[in-house]
Amino acid sequence: LAEAQQTELALTWQKPLDDGGLAVNRYLLEVVREDRLERFVEAVSTMTSMSVDGLQGNTNYLLRLRAETAAGQSPAAELLASTAPVPPGVAGLPRLLSATSTAATLSWSAPSENGGAE
Repeated sequence: LAEAQQTELALTWQKPLDDGGLAVNRYLLEVVREDRLERFVEAVSTMTSMSVDGLQGNTNYLLRLRAETAAGQSPAAELLASTAPVPPGVAGLPRLLSATSTAATLSWSAPSENGGAE
């Protein structure tokens, strides 16, 4: 993994050590959202780098990379990667609980989405 942004993962990799004597025609990348276990993206590249965008922030993805030659596909190399946290949602409206001539006590609810903060 080269870089993780909120909605994008940038990847780089090395050519296979053993290509079976055949040139690698292309690389196949499968991106699976970990919490849904469904394929999100399948991309193809002839280079040893690729960026996948349109992802959801603060989310884990399983990446499976295969090399393909004229003889077929390699077993997948797997990596678990996370997109970067996103800004939190909007907090609830403040409510005045009490007030004096010099102070006020307010209350509000936390944002429904914390953006990845604990």
